[in-house]
Amino acid sequence: CGFEVRILPKIRITQEAFSNTKDGVWKLQNEQTKEETAIAFLRVDDEHMKVFENRVRQILMSSGSTTFTKIVNKWNTALI
Repeated sequence: CGFEVRILPKIRITQEAFSNTKDGVWKLQNEQTKEETAIAFLRVDDEHMKVFENRVRQILMSSGSTTFTKIVNKWNTALI
């Protein structure tokens, strides 16, 4: 799959760590009460990062004088 998501409940995290979010980290909240209940951590392995980088490089190298819109569409497809 190339990635993993870890979800830690708010109870198991120190308040400092809960308030200090960065890339690949999302605060999860209860939809009804709007209380923040957990944090989700996303990690992508190095091999799949390189595959993605190579795909983006291939898109840019093959673009030539293609319009920006076409390049963006290829980029969005690569993300999916």
